[in-house]
Amino acid sequence: MSERKAERLINLTIALLGSKRYLAKSEIFRDVAGYEGSSETMERMFERDKDELRNLGIDIEVGTHDAFFEDEVGYRITRDSYGLNLGELSAEDLAYISLAGKLWRDETLTYAGTRALAKIDGSELFNDPGELGATILIDDTSSQHFEPILGAIDTRSRISFTYESTKISQRHVEPYELTLWHGFWYLIGNDIEKGEIRVFKLKRISGSIEVVKKKSAYEIPAGFDSRPHLTAMIPTQTYLCALKIRKSRAHALRARGSVTPLDETWDLIEFHDADLYTLASQVLWHVDDVIAVEPQELRELAIRRLKEKLS
Repeated sequence: MSERKAERLINLTIALLGSKRYLAKSEIFRDVAGYEGSSETMERMFERDKDELRNLGIDIEVGTHDAFFEDEVGYRITRDSYGLNLGELSAEDLAYISLAGKLWRDETLTYAGTRALAKIDGSELFNDPGELGATILIDDTSSQHFEPILGAIDTRSRISFTYESTKISQRHVEPYELTLWHGFWYLIGNDIEKGEIRVFKLKRISGSIEVVKKKSAYEIPAGFDSRPHLTAMIPTQTYLCALKIRKSRAHALRARGSVTPLDETWDLIEFHDADLYTLASQVLWHVDDVIAVEPQELRELAIRRLKEKLS
């Protein structure tokens, strides 16, 4: 779908949804941005747009202002038919929808995301747009790596990238799979230098991914299963973590542990976590809505990473 057509469909949806009465085609052609050209051209555009919206699951009602008179036929979208009633959402439900929202806003998944996100009834979920997509998947840079990795997997091309772990190093990998696990994206593939299968968290890849032009450079093992490699990453040491979280914020973090009200503004959330590196990123993402209390290693890591970002 072209960008101009997508914009016109959004404009048409807003117009039909916002109107309390049926809109005649003449009004649509006059007031909705994107309709231009001859009468015949705009007629064809409108018919195609109606079919497109209906294919997206948006029900367009056809009617007249007065059933007893031969008024011009008009069109509208009612909120009851447009919205998707999600019922009562738990903190975990909100977190997963929030994750989807982050992905849908990403350029790679724009159109598919628009189709889905447009059907969610914006009651309490979207009262604060800052929470959408902020609760689970907070590694904003990950999405830029989707396209080159998926393309390399498809063509069996090797890739290279700079990876930040205990130290920063250049990695050369034969990518096998890209998967979402415990709220974060991971690349699983054969590390050429190490000579073994390794797991890489996308948020720790810095800069761009270079794809070797040569195709069919390797084969993915038949029946490859990434789960043993992912579960092998689970560390044995965990930390008791305590965070001060502003009320009605950071829903996914709240869902991870016990919540103790502190005052009218703050709650204390406690849970065990083994990945302080990722947790520090989550704390920093929420800016002044989340404060790391314990352990001291988490506070020091958050401060160090904040200084790195500001330097």
